[in-house]
Amino acid sequence: MTGISIKGVTVRYPGVTALDDVTLDVPAGEWLSIVGPNGAGKTTLLRAMAAAVPLTSGEIAISEEDGMPESVFGLPSRIRAQRLGVLPQDHNLPEGWSVREVVATGRAPWLGMWRNEGRADRKAVSEAMRLTDTLRFADREAHTLSGG
Repeated sequence: MTGISIKGVTVRYPGVTALDDVTLDVPAGEWLSIVGPNGAGKTTLLRAMAAAVPLTSGEIAISEEDGMPESVFGLPSRIRAQRLGVLPQDHNLPEGWSVREVVATGRAPWLGMWRNEGRADRKAVSEAMRLTDTLRFADREAHTLSGG
């Protein structure tokens, strides 16, 4: 199963080191909580894992079922989006979207531009919600839930 490996990652912004030599392995299927005070680098770590900020040093790799790791920075954006999903806490959702509709946006990398959601996509959404124990929120408007 896919896992993510972070080795010696440093991220510097002008005048500040946001991450300094971070090493972490997250096995596939495991839960990870990133906890710390404001300015500790939590958001930068998530952005780095999604290849949204450049690394000053180190590497972040994701491995597939065959166990071969690939750099998240070397993956084509569509493949990276199929392997990693990020929903920021401060997202801007259209008014009235249900939680299920928000989760379904994670299927976009598989759909392409012209394909509509099919049975397999609906099944994948339901399974993701089952695994995260969020099925009870499926029909609630997403904006009514807290970001935390």
